[in-house]
Amino acid sequence: MKITKIKEDITSEIANSFKNSVAIDTEATGLQIPERDKLSLIQICDENKNVFIIQPNKNSFKAPNLVSILENEKILKIGHF
Repeated sequence: MKITKIKEDITSEIANSFKNSVAIDTEATGLQIPERDKLSLIQICDENKNVFIIQPNKNSFKAPNLVSILENEKILKIGHF
């Protein structure tokens, strides 16, 4: 297992490496009010057990490469809650 820490967004190379499924978990500062309780950490794992820990930008979270995985209908999303 390889763990990679990333700030803001994964690279396009990492995004393109996801083919069949992605395991995903998130952490927030709370779960009460979306305007107050911000997304603070995203963890994704590929089929080869490579783990990517993504720390979003607190002011403006834009992650087009991560979004491309989540919007891809061919990739199974496995969520943890």
